[in-house]
Amino acid sequence: MWLNGNNLAECTKFAFAYYLRGYFFYLYPNIGIMSMCKRLFFLFCLGWLLLPAACKKQEIIDIPGNQSPYYHEIPTLIVSNYVNKVFIDLLGREPTDEELAAETAALQTAGLAFDARDALVEKLQNSNQFVPVDSSYRRAYYRWFYEQSKARFIEGASIDAINEELGPLYFGLSLLVAQADTASAEYFGLLEAIEDLNRLIGADTLYQQGVIDIIEFSRRMVDNAVYDKINMNSFNFVNATFDDLYHRFPTQNEFNQGYAMVEFSDTAQLFGQTGFSKNTYIHIMTNSSEMYEGMIIWAYQTLLARKPTTQEVYALLPQFKSDHNFKAIQKAIIRTDEYGHFD
Repeated sequence: MWLNGNNLAECTKFAFAYYLRGYFFYLYPNIGIMSMCKRLFFLFCLGWLLLPAACKKQEIIDIPGNQSPYYHEIPTLIVSNYVNKVFIDLLGREPTDEELAAETAALQTAGLAFDARDALVEKLQNSNQFVPVDSSYRRAYYRWFYEQSKARFIEGASIDAINEELGPLYFGLSLLVAQADTASAEYFGLLEAIEDLNRLIGADTLYQQGVIDIIEFSRRMVDNAVYDKINMNSFNFVNATFDDLYHRFPTQNEFNQGYAMVEFSDTAQLFGQTGFSKNTYIHIMTNSSEMYEGMIIWAYQTLLARKPTTQEVYALLPQFKSDHNFKAIQKAIIRTDEYGHFD
């Protein structure tokens, strides 16, 4: 007869049972039918109990960020571009052919490990070893940072341009001294303006020596006659300091409080602090929590050409507020795959 799906299954079951019965009689020729059935039933139940455990589907655990390393697949050209970019961002120049070859090889040998990236950044920021192009990487780093800061705050004014501002001030001061007028408000105003410009000129060296920190360095950038000339009158000055330091404009209340201090020397409150003059206004602006956020934003804009997310800012902010170490902010950005286009 023809076999369909149902009787084929029945025939298969019968054949298997017949085979199993023959196999038991072969192993145990003297066994009775009842004993054989009991043993078969026991084996069947045992197999039924063990089957779910044997066939249980194993859960695959996926750990985010635990992908196998792929840096060895990155072309030499990409690594060389990374080295070139780091030199430009930290020193303001491209590496020489020898520097490019050496630093590219070092990164590739290390498999582009984060420690190797950090080592390159720290070398360019801190090495005092003599190099023909810059005298030292450390000196080149601080000189370039000074130039970048001047571009940010005072339209890149050169030292010659700053000295040009000093000339008339010194001349006016000498006239007052000749007239024995060394106690007037005009005399002390000229003296303060001269000191502010000299502090601006000296900010480069003093920041490198660790005499002043990044906060005082930035304060000097907005507290001088060059900045005042660019942002003439108190209205522009208050708006400019918010924009330059915080990368935003003030709210109406913030503007009113700041303007009262700068224009009228009135007592006012800003960010919970009391001020009563242009100097106290600048002190409040450069010592607020938002000052540190502004520095982080500036670092992202100069290194990645974008603003950081809120999470990125707050990941760096606590330590930065504690140690004022702007180099660490730069390193944290430069070591990323995004910066190197390794992602």
